[in-house]
Amino acid sequence: MRSKELILLTGEVDSGKTSWCLSFSKANRGYDGVLLSKVYRDDRRIGYDAIRISSGRTVPFSRLQRSEPPEWRPTECIGPFSVSEEGKQTANRWLLEALDSSACGLIIDELGPLELRGGGLAEAVRSVLQDESSRSLILVVRRSCLTQVIWRFSLPEHHLVEVKASPASMIPR
Repeated sequence: MRSKELILLTGEVDSGKTSWCLSFSKANRGYDGVLLSKVYRDDRRIGYDAIRISSGRTVPFSRLQRSEPPEWRPTECIGPFSVSEEGKQTANRWLLEALDSSACGLIIDELGPLELRGGGLAEAVRSVLQDESSRSLILVVRRSCLTQVIWRFSLPEHHLVEVKASPASMIPR
């Protein structure tokens, strides 16, 4: 059983969960992990990039189907997005590296429909959850998936933090 603090950060789509994690990680420099940040072109969301918290490195993670760059190698699809094989492998590797680091805590953004069916970041999430260290863990979970994620990943003991959408987070880019 986990002895570390487990926080499930939840909220609706576009409620500011990733922004919350970014602010938190800047204020708490000992954290590492992966954030999935929206990517826009001409004020239109075209996908997500994975960001390694400790280094700021990014890798394209998903893009709208039929508008991916020529070198894109899709590994799975979710809704209108295809997930890059390289992006998925890199984000999962970064999480495993963070797990082996001296970080005081990890942030994983986010667990949603893709992870519920075993894709996306699910592989690394399982390893992180089996870790015996006492570091704290923040898992970002889409509100509509919360009950399923708790059941699927066996997370009965946790603290729940809900991010409410602010007017600023609802303004399109």
